[in-house]
This record gives sequence, structure tokens and C-alpha cells, in this order.
Amino acid sequence: MDKWFYKHRSRELGPLSSDELRYLASINKIVADTMIRKENSSDWIEFHQSDVIARPMSKTTRVIRPAPVYAKPLDVGQPQESVSETAATQPNLDHAAPELAIASLTEEERRARILSAAIVGALLVMLALLVVLWPRFAGLSGEAGNQSVHSGDAGGSGEVKGDSEVSRDNASNDQAVSGAETDGSASAPATDIADQIGTPEPLSSTTTATTESTEEMAEPEHPDASTSEAATAGSIVEAEPEDRELDAKFAISLPKKKTRTESGAPRRPAKADLQQSDMTARSGKERQQALADGGGTAESEQAVSLALKWLKERQQADGSWDFRSVGENAQPGILDTDLGATAMAMLCFLGAGNTTRTGPEKDVVKKAFEYIKSQKDKSNWGQDSMYVHALVTLCLTELAAMEPDETDARTLATEAVRFMESAQDPQGGGWRYRPREPGDTSVTGWQILALQSAKTAGIKVDQRVVNNAHQFLDSVSSYDNGQYQYTQGSPATPCMTAVGLLCRMCLGWSHDNSHLQRGLEYLVTVGVSPNDMYQNYYAAMALHHSGGPEWKAWNAKMREQLIRTQIKSGPAAGSWSVTDPHGQSAGQIYQTALSVLTLEVYYRYLPLYRIEE
Repeated sequence: MDKWFYKHRSRELGPLSSDELRYLASINKIVADTMIRKENSSDWIEFHQSDVIARPMSKTTRVIRPAPVYAKPLDVGQPQESVSETAATQPNLDHAAPELAIASLTEEERRARILSAAIVGALLVMLALLVVLWPRFAGLSGEAGNQSVHSGDAGGSGEVKGDSEVSRDNASNDQAVSGAETDGSASAPATDIADQIGTPEPLSSTTTATTESTEEMAEPEHPDASTSEAATAGSIVEAEPEDRELDAKFAISLPKKKTRTESGAPRRPAKADLQQSDMTARSGKERQQALADGGGTAESEQAVSLALKWLKERQQADGSWDFRSVGENAQPGILDTDLGATAMAMLCFLGAGNTTRTGPEKDVVKKAFEYIKSQKDKSNWGQDSMYVHALVTLCLTELAAMEPDETDARTLATEAVRFMESAQDPQGGGWRYRPREPGDTSVTGWQILALQSAKTAGIKVDQRVVNNAHQFLDSVSSYDNGQYQYTQGSPATPCMTAVGLLCRMCLGWSHDNSHLQRGLEYLVTVGVSPNDMYQNYYAAMALHHSGGPEWKAWNAKMREQLIRTQIKSGPAAGSWSVTDPHGQSAGQIYQTALSVLTLEVYYRYLPLYRIEE
């Protein structure tokens, strides 16, 4: 190498270029390996590495080495001498620039370091890809499982076709929903029946009604554990076609994550079966025994008799009831839904043991049943709302359970259940005013009660619908305190908690479920509402099923409150004045029907949990 380059280079020439640095590093290694020191040599070159200025990747200039290094350019023609004498002056590159340190390594060492760096880099890239792509593949796995949940045939679930028909958002419906959704407070269920003002035009549907008998119906396919878990873990949404193709092509099989609520508590068990209700104690000696066991009295039975008399007087000639027609000294409603009023009144007479063939008020029930049959159209009884459809379905299924030989009731009840299954929200698992709308707890509660009654009547219910209903209840519940919301994200209320807990009981939760017990404790703490009969009605059924001293204490207050507040004289004798916050729209028939059903709780359904006292 030209000596002038070292002897005469000055700082004014500026830092060495990268090419010059690499050249210097290679020369330095060769010199370090083959250096021959001659004491009297005049060819020695003295230079300071402080003159060698490097530019690291941070672009910060730093001095590499302050100590002087002596080296002589290699003359290939000279004989090589021992290098042992040069050990003291051989440059130490431990703290030198990276370029010089690497240059001092052997070829094998350099290759080993490069290979190690490549492996580490590849691992980091794989880790980054896993972090980025894991949620997507996990979603594909969940969606593939969920798709099977809704891939059943139309005969099993009564498929509703035509999105334009079943997903229309009517302005009138939006107005009806506004009261409960805006604040989610205790008045949330004001949309229950009270917001069904006006009669929207009927929904058309291509649902094929099933008229086969229960024995001829095929058993619905029960999803396996993995399908149930997938249905519970997230929304029931079919995978996109390209995603399904990708899943099939690469056979993606990733472990499923345990689904947890926002509070961190594990979700419900993967499977819970719909329970049958017991309606065998509505008349005769069984009724008297259930009345005594449950906490009823002669005074409460007298209140029921007076109320049924008042309701019977309000029945129209065609067998219907009208919320707006309540007689003298009673508060009328404003809702134009005779089907809803008829169903609520008919449930009171069924609860007292009357059918179309038996009971002291069998003629009342028969006329009401004939009216309901006359109002069926191609959308079943959902032309008013899914609220009304659920109430009518509950009447039909109870009548079918109490009168097994009533073929018309069984046929109509089966069709109504199939329509209800098809109307479930395919993503969230609940029900609301229109088929397949995102659900709310209040509307969903009536559907689940109707499905439970259907099972009691021997009508098969699709297990997938049950699993999806659990999913909806998961979305509106808090596992910390056992309380329930009207819709997801709204505040929990005592009223919706009573609805949610009763639904969990009907859907198969065991009595020792800690979530259920926390919710029941909350209802006992809240106590009997002085005004909200909707809350008291659901709380009475939930606490009666649970039993125990808590039910006895709660029931004593509720029973005496209803007996005390019933109107005892005048044209409205037997009814209850409207106090319910939702009763302003449905009037005195609504208030009276809920009060009667609450006082019939002792024998209308026997307790689901038979606990020895």
C-alpha cells in the first residue's frame, strides 16, 4: 500500500470512506497475522487509529482507538519470520469498530456469526407473523365451527328467505324502540307491549309451516361439544367463501381459546338442555296442595277469582280482548293489538286450569282460541310484533300440553315454534320486534318461556336455538354479580335480571350455579317493587322455582301487596289500577293480567328445583 497514504494524509482530507475503511481493515488483519518487527527498519509506518474516523449506523462520529499501532506493509517477496515477538504490539480489536472486529475473524467464524444472525432474524420474523396472523386464523376456526350451527335444513329451523322482507327497519318500529334503548334504565321494558303502538303492515315470509305431528318430526341434530363452544365463543356468522376455501386448503386446526367474559369469569358450560315445565297442578287437589306448599292463601285465591270475572266481562263477542276497551272506571290502553290483549287474558284462564274442554271457564278459553286461529296468516302471529307472536305461541303450547288430544292446538303450536326458531337473530341469538333483529332481554324472555312450554307439550325444539339463546344471555349478563341488561352495553336493572335468571332456569342451569345464586340474592335484596308488575311477575317465577326461605319472605310481601291494592267494588272490581311504568300504553287489562299470573305462580308451574326443606 502506498506509504504516502499513511504518512501524508491530513485531517483536512476528512473521514475515510467506507471503501477505504474496508480496505484498511483487510490490510490490518493481514499485518496482524504476518507482522515482522525489525528494530532498525526505516520502513515502519506510524499512524494513530484516532485518525481513522468511522461512521456507525447512528451517524455519530466517534474515535475508534486512541493507542498507536505500528505496522509495516507486507512485502510478499520478503521471507516471513516468527511473529511471536510482535504479540505485544499486535492490535487488540475487542473495542474497535465493528468493521475491524469482523475483519479480524476467521472465515469459519464469520460464517458462523452470519448463520446465527440469520437464524435469529428468521425466528423474529416468524414470531411477528404469528402475532399478526393468529387472530385471523383463530377467527377462521371459530367461523368454520359457527357455520355448522346455522347450516341446518329449512325443515329443522323454518328458514326465512328474502333479506329484504325480514330485515326491513320501519320508522314506526324505530319510534317504538326509543323509550327503552335510550337510557337502559329500569323503564327499559317499556318497549315490552307498551311500545307496540299502531299495527305495522304484515311481514311477508316464505317460511314453510310444518304441519307434521310431533312423532313424525325428525330429531334435530345436536351440535357436538366443539360446535357448541364455537357458538358460545362469538357471533354466529358464516365464514366468507374465500376464508372457508383457505381453511380447507391448508387444513387449519388451531386450539380454541377459552371464552371469557369482560369480567374475566369463565362462561357457562358448553351444553344445557331446555327444561320442561310442570303444569299438572292447575286444578283439583294438586292445585290445593301446590297452593299450600308455595305460600298461597284463601285471600290470594279470592283475588284471582275476582280478576278472572272482570276479565271475562271484558271479552269481545269474537272472543278477543282489546286493550282500549276496559269498561267503566278503568284506565284504557292505547295499543291497537287485540292479539296481544287476547293472549295475555287467555294465559290467566289457562293458568287457573281452564281449557277448551274442561274447567268452569272453558267457554271463555274456547272463544279465545277460535279468535287466535282466525288471525293466523303467512307470518303466523308476528304481524304485530315478536312480542305478540311469543304470547300467542305460549297460549297454544300450554293448551297443547294441557289438552293432548287438541290436534288444532298442537298443529298451530308446532308452526308457531318453527316460525319462532327461524326468527331468532342469526348473529346474536336473541329476539326482538322483527324476525332476525338483534335481540333484547325482554322480548327474548317471552320466546324462551314459549319454547319451554313447547317442550312440555312434546314439540321438539332445535337444540341450536337453545345454544344460541344462551349466547345472547351471555352477551347481556355480568358474571360478577349475576345481573342482566336490556341490551348489550345498557345498565343492568332488577327487571331484566329477573327475566334473565328465569331464562337461565328454563334453559337448564343447575340450582347451585354461582351466577344464578348471586342474581337471586340480588332480587331478594331489591325486594318487591311497589309499582313495576312486569318486574314482580318475572321475579315471582324465578324465586318460586328456587324456593327456600328467601322465596317465602319475598312472596309474603308480594302476595299481601296485590291483595291490598286490588279494586274491591264498583264496575272495575277485580282489576288493578295501572301503576306499572309500561302500563300506560296497555292499560288496565295489562296490569290485571300480570297481577293474576303472579298470584297463580304457586300452581301454574311447579318448581323446577325440588328442594327438600
